[in-house]
Amino acid sequence: MSIHILYHNIFYLHEPPPGSYHPENPHRLAIAVNTIKNIYISQKIVVDTKIHYDLNRIHYILKAHEKNYIDFINSLCNTGYSYIDSDTYVSKNTCKVAEMALIASMRSIDIALSHHETLAFALVRPPGHHVGRYGRAMGAPTQGFCIFNNIATATFYGIDRGYTPFIIMDIDVHHGNGTQEIFWYDPRVIHIDVHQ
Repeated sequence: MSIHILYHNIFYLHEPPPGSYHPENPHRLAIAVNTIKNIYISQKIVVDTKIHYDLNRIHYILKAHEKNYIDFINSLCNTGYSYIDSDTYVSKNTCKVAEMALIASMRSIDIALSHHETLAFALVRPPGHHVGRYGRAMGAPTQGFCIFNNIATATFYGIDRGYTPFIIMDIDVHHGNGTQEIFWYDPRVIHIDVHQ
């Protein structure tokens, strides 16, 4: 069994406003990437940075989010630095970065489904599991740093390729309320969430 890890340097470009600190920042990715490089002694880990923008895939975002929410996020990206809520910022590069995170997540589905002896992990940012169809999910006060729901978009991509049922196992310390909201009534998806 090998592990295929997907990430791209573009993920560093989603940045909080200059001069401010935010816990969801490029340094989080740098820590993860450096850790992977330090354990790279295993021949069973493949690091894939060759993720390319694919317009044919980006329409899958409309299966996870309403168009008016996507338009709202795009308008914020066009203005530069802004906050959606007290936790979640948008910068001029956020939309490009978030779209590439969606594509990397869909590519991980391709890898996992075409190489049966391979696990695929999309090491992306910004995160996505707190954002629902319209933004804030299930009455949450914020989107918890999330812009687009990467796993939901990738799951719809996999379903369209004929793979069902899908099981999503969310092991983050926080509840993946956005993913739960998106798939609450969808019998093709089993969402298991283990959190505090």
